[in-house]
Amino acid sequence: MSKKVFIPNNKLSLLKKNNNDLATQDKYKLNTGTGLEYGHVVQDSLVENVIPEVDAEEISLSSFKKEKTLVPEIWKNDKLDSKVRLRLLDIADDFWDTMDVTWVKPEGYILTGSICNFNWSEYSDIDLHIVVDFKKVDKRVEFVEEYFKAKKNAWNNEHDSLEIYGYKVELYVEDIDAETESGGIYDLEGNAWLKKPNPDDIEEIGLEKYEIKSIAADFMTQIDDLIDGAKSTDDKHVLEKISEEAEDLLSTIQETRKKGLEDGEMGVGNIVYKVLRRAGYLDKLWDLIASLYDDVNSLNEEVVADGNADHNPFAERWRHERDTLKNFILNNGILMTSKENGKTYKVYNIPQLSNLIGYNYAICLEFDPYTMEEGSTVYIRALDKFTRRLFQAQFDTRGRDNKGGTADDIR
Repeated sequence: MSKKVFIPNNKLSLLKKNNNDLATQDKYKLNTGTGLEYGHVVQDSLVENVIPEVDAEEISLSSFKKEKTLVPEIWKNDKLDSKVRLRLLDIADDFWDTMDVTWVKPEGYILTGSICNFNWSEYSDIDLHIVVDFKKVDKRVEFVEEYFKAKKNAWNNEHDSLEIYGYKVELYVEDIDAETESGGIYDLEGNAWLKKPNPDDIEEIGLEKYEIKSIAADFMTQIDDLIDGAKSTDDKHVLEKISEEAEDLLSTIQETRKKGLEDGEMGVGNIVYKVLRRAGYLDKLWDLIASLYDDVNSLNEEVVADGNADHNPFAERWRHERDTLKNFILNNGILMTSKENGKTYKVYNIPQLSNLIGYNYAICLEFDPYTMEEGSTVYIRALDKFTRRLFQAQFDTRGRDNKGGTADDIR
């Protein structure tokens, strides 16, 4: 999980990046976040603050330097090495055979990405794209795209160790109408550049390195926190929430890369994506999403309807829902005295329920304003059983001494 440190209030403002002022939060404030957070108590002049466990300054960008030449093992005299070219065409044919789309032939085979440019590194992949007219496959282009994506993922996972001179080979199916964002594009069949890379187009990372490191560190911390959260519970409801957050985070990262590519291969978003991939964090996130899917959808034992049972997988969820309801009543309810037992309660009227039933009902929670202690049970009671008058008295438990009501009752 994130590292925790104690910071005095007078130093807190220096660290804030948003408006979430923990120092002013009340213990009983209703949580409206992801559903995974719980209330906290602020004591004295110290506030518990969370700082990212991944230090942005520790992130290295040394692998993103501009090279003087293209990859020497892959390129010979400004052309793709003949042995490499023929092997890639064989791989492309084998890959296309697994697509099971016999009524359409590829429009071409191209190489893209850093392997075709002067910003290559030891982490570069050989991005081999098979160009296809999706409309010839089926008029439902979005369906075709999803189909090819699934088949591509299956191939790449199955052939994870497929490499050429140490560079991993990644296969993709690209629509003929797609715009390829790359500084260099090479036609395998024509054995010629479709877009020749220019070293002058590669800009060295300058002041934007601070932004890149900060964004990458934030993504890394979020991934680590999701992993730690998943390890700390077996509650399926909580795991489902974590799974949704992991999916959303992956979409955010991918969208960040997409926007970065609008500024070229050295765009901030694209570099952030590559930093995460080279550091192994994208693999961590993908593995987490797959693992959470299995955990959430597996049936390992009989689910019982006993909220107190230790083996009930929904027990933690029910406790959280009860605590959320209690916090809501404590924040929004009116302090009133019961006519039946003389105890004080936080009472919240529910007009919708009252209108449906025809009686003035409210939800209530026992609460002592002097000790700030609340009860453990939420009740539904008729509103006329309470009074705003706050006093200590011996009440008839049957409520007979208040049969006629009092002037300050709420009806």
